[in-house]
Amino acid sequence: MYLDQYLLGRSNSSFPATLKNRLLLSTPVEDGSETYNLSLMNALVMYIGVSSVAQAKARSGSTFFNPEDPGVVLLKFLAEDLDAEGK
Repeated sequence: MYLDQYLLGRSNSSFPATLKNRLLLSTPVEDGSETYNLSLMNALVMYIGVSSVAQAKARSGSTFFNPEDPGVVLLKFLAEDLDAEGK
């Protein structure tokens, strides 16, 4: 719900920072090899991509890349802000 609101441009700009913590495993792997829920991260990237393309088509009838799209902004934030494992 919060993600959808953000992708529609109806959420405040603090959402990306809260999402970062939600990507962490609730129980870290014993050997410390993973701290992020990789399945969730993969699903998130796919969902953001599909949603952003669909919204672009609905808004303008075109699927051209828009660097100001909330989905693009969110992916860029995660790519820049996550540590090496999260990237």
